[in-house]
Amino acid sequence: MEMDDLKRILAATYQRGNRQWTTPSGAILDVLRDLIGAGQISDVSHACRLYSTVHPEAMFFVASCLPALIVNNYKPIGKTVDFSEFVAWSEKNPNWSNEISGNAMSPRLDGIVDALVEKLREFKNSA
Repeated sequence: MEMDDLKRILAATYQRGNRQWTTPSGAILDVLRDLIGAGQISDVSHACRLYSTVHPEAMFFVASCLPALIVNNYKPIGKTVDFSEFVAWSEKNPNWSNEISGNAMSPRLDGIVDALVEKLREFKNSA
């Protein structure tokens, strides 16, 4: 993790409740979105662990946002399937989001997201 990323995570942790965002956890969600967009999934789980240390009451909400943040911002997913293909795959795999949100703080998150991309690739190739 780069020092600038760590500083952003720490700042977001202490900006919880800032009215600049529509949700109290908006600052950390913005940081997570940026990390995901940069492909830094392992840093996402580090950020979640750090955030949960200070705001354990908010982690259920943050973790529940993570699947959508990943699907909409992780470039390998967008390069693998389009929206309608993702919806079709998701209908056949309804628990995919639980695996991501349930591992938000896990060092395994990176591998879980890589496996998701591979499953989507296999789905597309089988269609």
